[in-house]
Amino acid sequence: MRERIGIILGITGVILLLAPSINYQQFESYFLFALKNYWPIGLIIIGMILMNPKNKKRSRY
Repeated sequence: MRERIGIILGITGVILLLAPSINYQQFESYFLFALKNYWPIGLIIIGMILMNPKNKKRSRY
């Protein structure tokens, strides 16, 4: 849950920083370029999220 909120806040922050001078056609072309060339980063991020244990059990010893 915290990871999802962090991702949403990070993306929202980037969009708000670019909003005053954003050209949506240029943004779309850059996004598609990045998606095409850097898609393995998505796999890395998903793997890191899945490796993070959701229920941390504390040992009594």
